[in-house]
Amino acid sequence: MVGDGSPIVGGVLVDNNHVYVGSEEGVTRKFKIVGGDEEITFEEVMQFGPTGKVWATPIVVEDVLIVVSLDNKIYGYDLNSGEEKWSPFVTGGAIASSPLKVGDTVFFGSFDQVLYAFDALTGTERWKFEGPDNWYLGTPAYYEGVLFAPSLDGKLYALDIDTGDKLWEIDTLDSIVGTPAVVAGKTDYLVFFLKERAVVCEGFKE
Repeated sequence: MVGDGSPIVGGVLVDNNHVYVGSEEGVTRKFKIVGGDEEITFEEVMQFGPTGKVWATPIVVEDVLIVVSLDNKIYGYDLNSGEEKWSPFVTGGAIASSPLKVGDTVFFGSFDQVLYAFDALTGTERWKFEGPDNWYLGTPAYYEGVLFAPSLDGKLYALDIDTGDKLWEIDTLDSIVGTPAVVAGKTDYLVFFLKERAVVCEGFKE
């Protein structure tokens, strides 16, 4: 626990000898990693916020720290000063899943049943996909121009990463709670997990 003892639900980001972590108190903290091979300590050097509760892992895009929150907003902070880079972007629901970074675009799903493509440097929406009938909890995955978006409606959506157009979908008839993974090789496989079983798709590009 950090700060006032609020729980940490999301993961920890390690970037350029610093650690970033958010908590339910609505503050994301930056720690400097101090020490060598035998022992290290963490020195808090900055706080970002306040925001609503943070359940997701923050990400860094160039000099911007991206934080998503249960208060329906995505925030962008200057890594060095801690100041907001742009006004918080408001969605229609809480954001619990960690964003995916591809270049300077971040992709994330919300409890408003929408998946967003978002410019991390300008704080503007690039496109959104409104197909699912339920929330997003898992982080999307990316492979060769295709974004794979897992939804609690039981469907995995394959989207064109540039436009957000749906290419195809898989209906598993069960909630997809985790993040898909691509196993690339002579034959490519797409793997994702439901509540009690795993699904493996062979040759999924068609």
